[in-house]
Amino acid sequence: MGLTDDFETSLQVLRGFETDITVEVNEIKRSVASSSKRSAVRFVDLKRRRYYFPLMVGIGLLALQQLGGINGVLFYSSTIFESAGVTSSNVATFGVGVVQVVATGIATWLVDKAGRRLLLMISSIGMTISLVIVAVAFYLKEFVSPDSNMYNILSMVSVVGVVAMVISCSLGMGPIPWLIMSEILPVNIKGLAG
Repeated sequence: MGLTDDFETSLQVLRGFETDITVEVNEIKRSVASSSKRSAVRFVDLKRRRYYFPLMVGIGLLALQQLGGINGVLFYSSTIFESAGVTSSNVATFGVGVVQVVATGIATWLVDKAGRRLLLMISSIGMTISLVIVAVAFYLKEFVSPDSNMYNILSMVSVVGVVAMVISCSLGMGPIPWLIMSEILPVNIKGLAG
């Protein structure tokens, strides 16, 4: 848009005054200049061999995110808590939402410090273990008397498993696939591929 001085000033403030931004400024200028010269990208262009890997990683992560089960856990959390014996399932669902917001905030802080790959692995392992815990707790509840102390323990274990599932997902598999999708795709196909 011709606001080169404003752009460079804003970038310097964003990166810090002690940071040398000349390389990044030149890359952005080159990218803007080359993108304005290019024609529109079509779906046929996505079939090029050089785009296979970024597309498969991005689509694969988003598919794993959806198949991880977090939507089912969140949509049916009130029902899960009722089945677990929690008297106020709506309050527990609200609590899960609060936990999810806090965990996502922690993930935004951790993602650059710990790394995307490590957080994705920890998140996937945590989600798997949490769902196994919930499934085993509900399975064992069928064989225990509702009046016993073990029934109450299994109810609490299932609630803890659901909360652990939400935390695990919020630390990695929830936000990171969207972040990676925006980072891994080349600039010229980012809009169409996204």
